[in-house]
Amino acid sequence: MDRENHLIDFLPQFNSTDPIFKELFADPTRPEFEPITNINDINKGSIYNSLEWHLRYQDKAAESSTLSKAQGYFLKDWAELLGIVRPKGFSDEEFIGYIIGYVLSNQSTTPKISEIFPSPNFYVLRSDEFGFASDVSALDLGIAQPGPGTKAVSSIVTPERGLIYILTIDYANISDLQITKVNRIKAAGTIVYIGLITDN
Repeated sequence: MDRENHLIDFLPQFNSTDPIFKELFADPTRPEFEPITNINDINKGSIYNSLEWHLRYQDKAAESSTLSKAQGYFLKDWAELLGIVRPKGFSDEEFIGYIIGYVLSNQSTTPKISEIFPSPNFYVLRSDEFGFASDVSALDLGIAQPGPGTKAVSSIVTPERGLIYILTIDYANISDLQITKVNRIKAAGTIVYIGLITDN
């Protein structure tokens, strides 16, 4: 938004060319410094600079309530709110893209987790694909390998939704990087369990 002489436009009853006005409030002929990094870069006059700086701060705070428009310290507040560490060297625009495109991905959680834990070393199952509902179970069977040809059923008691199970035959298949990635993309309200498949 063009904010040149923004406040002076609201003072038509004053003569902005008057020397006393220029001395006490603002000199509209003085150019702003680019980029604006501190209050004096507005460069109109002390009263004008103070008022305009405050108004610009309000505008930026309101605009930054939308993540895609956040900048500077407001983006830092977003990062703290979401518990995200900013990668070194990322500009504001790159960091916003990182948050929106990866951490807050609109892809469903199960397919994204399946990319992190691919077959054949892993099975990624939703709660409705695994185990029994909480009113029925076979508690003596352990975790059975899912899929065709499995004769047994899992003994895990699970709710209908809100959980994702990652199964593997060997814990050595799991890396710290995979755990870090799944923690970053896990949807809010979703629990992820990692389990070892028992021998059939």
